[in-house]
Amino acid sequence: MCYSGKLAMKREALVEASKVARSLKSLEEIDGTINYVLLNYIYETGDANEFKTFAEWKVDGYGVRKGEKAFIAWGKPRERVTKGGKELKYFPVIHLFSDKQVYRIKLGNMMESSITRGDRVGEFKVSYVRDKDIKYKHINSPGQMAEVFTSVWDQNEIEYRESVYVLALNNNCDVLGYSKLFEGGITSTVVDERMIFQFLLGMNATAFVIAHNHPSGKLHPSNEDIKLTRNIKKCADIMRMAFVDHLIITGDKECYYSFSDNGQM
Repeated sequence: MCYSGKLAMKREALVEASKVARSLKSLEEIDGTINYVLLNYIYETGDANEFKTFAEWKVDGYGVRKGEKAFIAWGKPRERVTKGGKELKYFPVIHLFSDKQVYRIKLGNMMESSITRGDRVGEFKVSYVRDKDIKYKHINSPGQMAEVFTSVWDQNEIEYRESVYVLALNNNCDVLGYSKLFEGGITSTVVDERMIFQFLLGMNATAFVIAHNHPSGKLHPSNEDIKLTRNIKKCADIMRMAFVDHLIITGDKECYYSFSDNGQM
């Protein structure tokens, strides 16, 4: 059972698997839910102990290894109202990964700032995970900056979709924290400069570095990349913050493009 294929096809396959699970549960008097029987007896998940969605694993500080297939199961029942006003209960399909398919995301001793957009435009909440011992000190070269970014980047998405990360720095170029502020599609993402500086002000930063990835693997900046860099530089000058560098990175951890090194800051 994996992500590929249409949802309707997955649901049909899950219905058939659930019929077998129900029979097996009845015949062998197995305790537990249908999902329990599916995951432990039908899908043959071996010695896995725990199953969670991708989002749930991420909240706990884990990432799903690239190429792993998701197990499909039944989600919590929901109700929807039809045109005739009748409420129908249905079970959505959920995708689960076991504890044997994930890896611990290494953040060093850095703190991560998690940002969630609010209900209204222009509002977002910022939560911080603080740590007294910051591992990365005195970041003063593009190579070191690229190393920090690649260490915190979501490796499951770096070759899949464009994202923009920001490192908040102090006067000594110590890393105060980071945030993934924007994500888009395969070839582009929308950036709102105001959110960058709202994050930085919340971190009491005096300097910063931004980075975005090119899923294509090409490091050459586009005209939009150059224009964005100039716009952020203008805003930084107004805010009296040091815009140290803008990096482009790819799935190849050894390669990066520095706007500063190429005289484009």
